[in-house]
Amino acid sequence: MDKEVLVLSREDKKILLGILDYDVDEQGFVLSTDKTPTICPFTNKPVKLDDASLMPGSLIVMNTTPVTLSEYFYQYPDD
Repeated sequence: MDKEVLVLSREDKKILLGILDYDVDEQGFVLSTDKTPTICPFTNKPVKLDDASLMPGSLIVMNTTPVTLSEYFYQYPDD
């Protein structure tokens, strides 16, 4: 299973999040469409823009760590 990872600049990540109806507050937290902090499904902590990964095919926004990436690819092997 080969996965391609794209690394986006902070500004490009912000633009992509905006297209998906997310926002970023003054402290750098990613806000959901209802303007509440986006919570990582793997760490259960708020996602900051600098640490955010946007996972294709699922629209999951999560904190980027080796553990969360492994968990994502384990739970969604075909994405």
